[in-house]
Amino acid sequence: MTIIYDPQQHGALLLIDEARQRLFSQHKITLGQQRLADLRCFGGGPEFIKPSQREVRYPCALLDAWAKKRNSKPILAFVPVKTAEKCDRQVEE
Repeated sequence: MTIIYDPQQHGALLLIDEARQRLFSQHKITLGQQRLADLRCFGGGPEFIKPSQREVRYPCALLDAWAKKRNSKPILAFVPVKTAEKCDRQVEE
């Protein structure tokens, strides 16, 4: 997907380390540099901009939107645990 960057709409552009710090401080998401690189390569991560071949920037608004969407998904389906039924028998001593 191609992003047309608008500073008024998308906010500041963050470097990779700044994006990681923002994800942790504001959204409690911990991602390493390699994990962000994997998400850029294979998809599923926050949208980014490549001003040059070696540079990567994350717009603040798009980073926050991705984090909110990611945090709104349930981590795993809750399965209620069956409780043991009471036994009416008395234990003989």
